[in-house]
Amino acid sequence: MYQGELDGLCGMYAIVNALEECGETCSAETFESACSAIAKNRWPSVLWEGTTFEDIQKMVKKCLPEGCPIKVSYPFKDNVPASNKAYWSQFDLIFEDDSVLCAIVGLTKPSLHWIVASKDGGRICFTDSTPGKPYERKNRTSLHAGSRRKKYSQWLLDKQELIVFSRTNA
Repeated sequence: MYQGELDGLCGMYAIVNALEECGETCSAETFESACSAIAKNRWPSVLWEGTTFEDIQKMVKKCLPEGCPIKVSYPFKDNVPASNKAYWSQFDLIFEDDSVLCAIVGLTKPSLHWIVASKDGGRICFTDSTPGKPYERKNRTSLHAGSRRKKYSQWLLDKQELIVFSRTNA
């Protein structure tokens, strides 16, 4: 069994992984802060149902330490790209900004999952907390942002669920 196979805590791990990728030092306290941001009435069902986009927003806010040089934005929250092509075009524009460090994306297939993404040329690099396979690079053809994937082997991304972590100017 790998982390996340039996529980819905991938959102908490994704936040810790994103902050680590941004150069922040995380600890068990960071994970606890993420967990404590979830409404008490959602426990323990969040363990098997997983975390929602709204949960992730609350958790990120609670996990950013005071004075942290990281800014978080949700560029597609209210302006969802119309198509897979539009998603990747806007994704590329976001990552052209040198202050952008990484993002958390929401997957819907092969399973509901939160995972950290960054750009490496034309490929997308994913950081996860799966033992033995913490990093994975994928070509865009193996990813699809939309409601249905064209090929069974593609990962399907939710077009709204993009959480961008950037370095602040200060």
